[in-house]
Amino acid sequence: MPPETASTSRPSSITGGCLCGAIRYTISFPASSPWPPPMNATCQCTLCRKFTGALIAQPVSVPTADIAPPLSSNESYKTYQSSPSGKRGFCGTCGGSLTFCYDKTPEETEIFLGSVDADVLGGEWGKALCETRRHLWLENAVKGVTDGLKGRKYLTDERGGEGFE
Repeated sequence: MPPETASTSRPSSITGGCLCGAIRYTISFPASSPWPPPMNATCQCTLCRKFTGALIAQPVSVPTADIAPPLSSNESYKTYQSSPSGKRGFCGTCGGSLTFCYDKTPEETEIFLGSVDADVLGGEWGKALCETRRHLWLENAVKGVTDGLKGRKYLTDERGGEGFE
């Protein structure tokens, strides 16, 4: 179980890693940071689908400085420039999908929640960490399968216009 803060209402940190265990990380949540992290969304873009092998990917954005050890310090951590705007990070040993980072905002890292440890996801903070009200790239929704999510939906990303319910 991750370490707890004095108030057990939020974790001080959570852990995760790749499938083979070559990459392990801890994300710290300083008392001054919001809980749960507000930049949580599902994504149905083709790139996230291809990268994760899932119909719906779910990353959460956290300050890069709050991830330890730095992912780039691990020789198994590899990146791939998947679009003109960003890179995807993965384990070079097992291929496990881990991150997405926009080139313009290296101070933020999107961690794919599927890489967070099972005891965290199934534990006290899993629901708060994973519950999202924002759903991106619904133009790629699979009708009757991935289009029924509750919350604000965007045909592309949030810069693509007003969301809808």
